[in-house]
Amino acid sequence: METLNKYSILTILNSSYFKFGKIFLNSLFEKLYTSKLDYVFVADTGLSQKERDYLQSFTKVILIETGHRTEGYVKTWDSNWVDNVSLKTKVLQKILDTYEHSVVMIDADCMFLKDFTDIIDFNYDIQATYRGENHKTPYVASFLSINKNNEETKGFVEKWISEIESWESVPKESPALSKMCSSENYNVGTISDKVISATGPITDIEEWDSYIVHFKSSRPPQDTPEQEFDYRTYERGYGKLIDRYLNV
Repeated sequence: METLNKYSILTILNSSYFKFGKIFLNSLFEKLYTSKLDYVFVADTGLSQKERDYLQSFTKVILIETGHRTEGYVKTWDSNWVDNVSLKTKVLQKILDTYEHSVVMIDADCMFLKDFTDIIDFNYDIQATYRGENHKTPYVASFLSINKNNEETKGFVEKWISEIESWESVPKESPALSKMCSSENYNVGTISDKVISATGPITDIEEWDSYIVHFKSSRPPQDTPEQEFDYRTYERGYGKLIDRYLNV
């Protein structure tokens, strides 16, 4: 099976999610085989200059100015959250137009446990996180790999953006992705969410032998960003793992 030899990662980040961003980047550069990694594109939707400086201290990190500035606490499913999520696919589209290799889009509230490139399968143009047909939204956009950067995958992203923009309810991104992946027009492979975007307590992650943890948001969101962060990390048993990434 052909696997990733050269690729880049895309995520989107603002001040409200900066602590997650520190975990994301520090675990990435510790756990991934960076010889295969070209760039880590970080779309800036409201970072301070100090935060930007921190991110740029990492080799291979490229900040992308989006022109969107999010202020204050971004709560799940509020208008700021929807705007941020919608920008991800548009930035992805621009990168695919200027970068020739594979691009893997990963949510910033994730932590890497081990290198994932061995489960990327080039028999598929795209691989998406799959929660199962019994789920209301079978596919979730927390991890999406554009394995082959070609006209077919560019067309997929363009159509996905159109679906997001016309989707009436919230959330938009993952339901629109589920519609796209469920059609027979594209060559899309699946990766179990338990493997590549695992949520839940640390005991589940250990049992599933997951590659990436997704600190999925709570619903309804907590009252403050500090409470929300603690709920999604410490209260799920990840304290020892994340502290080593936060204190650097």
